[in-house]
Amino acid sequence: MKALLYAILLTVATPTLVFSQGRFSVSATISPTQRKLDYVSKFYDSTPDVSSARVIAKDKGGTVGLTANYQFHRNWSVSSGLWYNRSTGHIDFQAFKNEIAYDAEPTRRTIYNNLQLPVLINFSPSKHRLSPYLSTGFVFNMNYRRAIGPYPNNDDLTVARSNEVMTNVLVGLGAQYRINSR
Repeated sequence: MKALLYAILLTVATPTLVFSQGRFSVSATISPTQRKLDYVSKFYDSTPDVSSARVIAKDKGGTVGLTANYQFHRNWSVSSGLWYNRSTGHIDFQAFKNEIAYDAEPTRRTIYNNLQLPVLINFSPSKHRLSPYLSTGFVFNMNYRRAIGPYPNNDDLTVARSNEVMTNVLVGLGAQYRINSR
């Protein structure tokens, strides 16, 4: 629930500059980002030393980019663009053997650099100057540079590069304000 409140706040409070002509518009977007991750993975048929692991990660950063929007119906539009995201934070890893914790690794510092491609469909129920909207779709995320190292030390970061693309589902609710009356 707390993550949903953050998402709604970021959607409503994100400044966006929009240029448009007719049904097509282009917007420059600047947005703060925050991620809080806490999950447990269970390993079956693994080594007898580890049966599960818990990962806790927290990071904050920002996203900038361009988004193109095409309105194909009075209330419906599609949008896509290219965003750059950078975030820094920390990650904790705890291994378990038969549900008993052991070998806690020290907290690690993380830096992520991502390229993101959103493909969204948007619905706006009204055309008033101030109106709500719902946006849903996919975000294709390529973490092209990741640096991880000991938490207090900034100099010993291990850099990893990846071309792997992860697909995430995005659902957003917000408000839009039209500057002109067209």
